[in-house]
Amino acid sequence: MKWLHLPLDGANQALLRSKGALEACKKILPEVKRLLGAGESVLVHCAAGIHRTGVVVYSLHRMFGVPQDLARQALYTCRVQTGKGVGEHRIEIAETLLLPFLLKEREADETTNENADA
Repeated sequence: MKWLHLPLDGANQALLRSKGALEACKKILPEVKRLLGAGESVLVHCAAGIHRTGVVVYSLHRMFGVPQDLARQALYTCRVQTGKGVGEHRIEIAETLLLPFLLKEREADETTNENADA
């Protein structure tokens, strides 16, 4: 079992938009994606399992190429309270501030893998 800590002391807009929070997410989420891609199980939790958990789970779905609407629906599938409570403003922060970097990394990885196969 591997333990990863994403140091987010809340999920209000100011915190999620902060450089520290974004950098922490950019560091941890690719590692979580790698673990999931290797077939590992991952448990994501926070105090209530709604706001921070919702941002992380949504972002991971998007990093695996899941379209926005299906990633949003996956939150309801995982836990109804998370889907209802994550808040559109947190999804917007993920889409505009976090995912552009993370999706760019995914594209770079895919290009590297394609070049290695050639």
